[in-house]
Amino acid sequence: MAVPDGTIIPANGYLIVWADDDETDGLLHATFKLSADGEELILSDKRQY
Repeated sequence: MAVPDGTIIPANGYLIVWADDDETDGLLHATFKLSADGEELILSDKRQY
């Protein structure tokens, strides 16, 4: 799952991403699920500045 190009999250803003393993529902639906028991999720930026 990739955040669409041009997406800007302002200071104190947020972006909701559904971790439901159903990308057919739209761009912000991840291709994985998170366990109800708890898991780690790491967000990163593949671009180098």
